[in-house]
Amino acid sequence: MLKTHKILLTLLWLFFGAAFAQVPFSAYVVNTLGENLSMIDLETHSVNSNAAALGLYPNQVAIRGEKAYVVISGLNEIRALDLATLATLQTIDTGAGSNPWEIEFIGDELAAVSLLFTNQVKFIDLQTGQTVQIVAVGTGPEGLLYSDGYLYVANSGFNGSGFDPGTVSVIDASDYSQSTISVGINPQSLAKDSQGNVVAACSGDYVSIGGQMDVIDPLSFQVIHSVPAGAVITSVAISPEDRAYLATSGFGVLVYDLAGQVFERDAANPLPGGPGTAFDRQGRAYIADFFSDSVYVYSPSHQRLNGYLVGDGPLSIDIYDPAPNAAGQPGDPVIGNFILRQNYPNPFNPATAISYQLLAISQVDLLIYNLRGQKVRTLVQARQPAGRYEVKWDGRDDGGRPVPSGVYFYRLQAGGQAATRKMQLIR
Repeated sequence: MLKTHKILLTLLWLFFGAAFAQVPFSAYVVNTLGENLSMIDLETHSVNSNAAALGLYPNQVAIRGEKAYVVISGLNEIRALDLATLATLQTIDTGAGSNPWEIEFIGDELAAVSLLFTNQVKFIDLQTGQTVQIVAVGTGPEGLLYSDGYLYVANSGFNGSGFDPGTVSVIDASDYSQSTISVGINPQSLAKDSQGNVVAACSGDYVSIGGQMDVIDPLSFQVIHSVPAGAVITSVAISPEDRAYLATSGFGVLVYDLAGQVFERDAANPLPGGPGTAFDRQGRAYIADFFSDSVYVYSPSHQRLNGYLVGDGPLSIDIYDPAPNAAGQPGDPVIGNFILRQNYPNPFNPATAISYQLLAISQVDLLIYNLRGQKVRTLVQARQPAGRYEVKWDGRDDGGRPVPSGVYFYRLQAGGQAATRKMQLIR
């Protein structure tokens, strides 16, 4: 009976594992000049430079589950693609002359889209494609960020002949009420650091006012730190190590350590590429280089690991990671000052990875227990700073001996709180 049960579990895992593996660990790139989508298989390192035709002025790609949502500004639409086939599943009309700029997900069923030409944000039901609410914001809305119940909107301020003062609108997603934060000139992009602060990339006026990065406190809705960039920065992305990657339009990417408040790569020594930037679960940076039609991959220490030739004018990039609840795809609850994710793969043999995120510096204890409640292995016992972590368990106990097949529990304790998840080892 036990042998039959083991064989059945193995067959089920092979079946479902094969189903999930239809979409590999991959990167998706919007090429605005080529008007198409490129797909990079990060497991085989193969590239399909023309994976899907898009249309006039595609501006952004955003992965949600196993769908890619592409903002096509020239066609005034959002297009949802199936990652497995890259077939169009849904087309959402944002309105004639609206020029949609960016999409941000409020949850699995609701998204917000900034409309550059109509100075609005449209909230859309992703199931039906219907408009739920339209909110008037500042002039020239571009970048969006949803955090802790609020939608932040970067209003570029471009009025046709110059720039109005830069602002960030803050919309309460529960009732659509709004407040406004003053920032630098021409804010175009927003991101969030591990402390929950909102980081705005302000480009300046391209002539006499330079670019700057503004850090916004989400409690006071005030700018608490401003950093002159020394370059016209057009986008910002935050790495798992809390570094702000400040990208220009193809003239390099600056890297700023938010914790140490120092540039690791400044305007005199940027990483090549820009403006599209994304990160995988290991903290590797993927930078789309608009002018070389390439995507470069860098380690957290800024060593180039790989390069891929994609389509014409790559502008935006996002990563699909088949691991459950991968970085950038919410789904795990915050417990105290940490998030504990489901191990992957699960079931597993011979090893699995356990990921967690600390929202503040904490004393961390990560332990493995068997069904009897007996401790099997201590994986982590250390004081760690805020950030994302991944620990491998090789299916052995503290003495280095392989443990038998069965159900095990991993328990993370940090900051006076604890969480436990279940996993299964099949030998």
